Amino acid sequence: MLIVPWNGILVSGRLLQRRHRFLLDVLLDNGEQVVAHCINPGRMEGLIRPGSRIWLSNADSPKRNLKWVWELVEIEGVLVCTNSWSANKLIKYLLESKSLNGFRKFKEISEEVSLDTRNRIDFRIQRANRFHYVEVKSVQQVCSGVGYFPNSKVLRSQAHIKALVKEVNAGNEATLLAVIQRKDAKLFRLSDLHDPVFAKALRLASKKGLRVRALLFEPTVKGFKFHGDVPVDLKQYENSELQAWREEMKEYSGWNRTKADLTAAWRKQR
Repeated sequence: MLIVPWNGILVSGRLLQRRHRFLLDVLLDNGEQVVAHCINPGRMEGLIRPGSRIWLSNADSPKRNLKWVWELVEIEGVLVCTNSWSANKLIKYLLESKSLNGFRKFKEISEEVSLDTRNRIDFRIQRANRFHYVEVKSVQQVCSGVGYFPNSKVLRSQAHIKALVKEVNAGNEATLLAVIQRKDAKLFRLSDLHDPVFAKALRLASKKGLRVRALLFEPTVKGFKFHGDVPVDLKQYENSELQAWREEMKEYSGWNRTKADLTAAWRKQR
């Protein structure tokens, strides 16, 4: 089994609170209280549980304002990767090591490629006389064994879909990769509940040639175990179960305070 390692060693602690979209108060196991960067702008439904065991990476760099980055949380015995940027790093690792089926033969990989003045796509794979564009989406939300994306309205992602369809119409290839960063998903679906416009756009785009795949990574404190593809179901469905789950998870979602906390935390650690 392919394992994608972390860059460095993770440090464990307990979640105290998420007091801004991008700030997390943490009590480390050594008794030190720190502020960590939460690299996930969404409400993170079901994942914000004070007292939960979490893991941080050390981002000690003169270019960063916060020393720590929130990477993992343990929810009912399941480790979930909370860093949405990790999805791109995982796909980059698979592409460069030629470990992903369907992407083993190519000439060149480019990152953050501009398709027009408004849209950048995560990867462009050059093959012979055409390109294959790849857009990556991070999935942390799982309800009854189903991984869902998105978990909020995603206007940028809607624009990405339109740009990818244009490339398909021009004779290139395009794939959306949903990267599920927890082990308990058996299926991938679109969340009509969170963004019905995006869900409708992606379903239509898939009929026009945009490919949709879901890949499962099981996070551990040593790295990510790659389990391969998970079935994708793009059909519409009755979402009362997901809606009930969302209501139940309201207590464990979102953040607490204001933008002033962000400025104060940055100044404190600089």
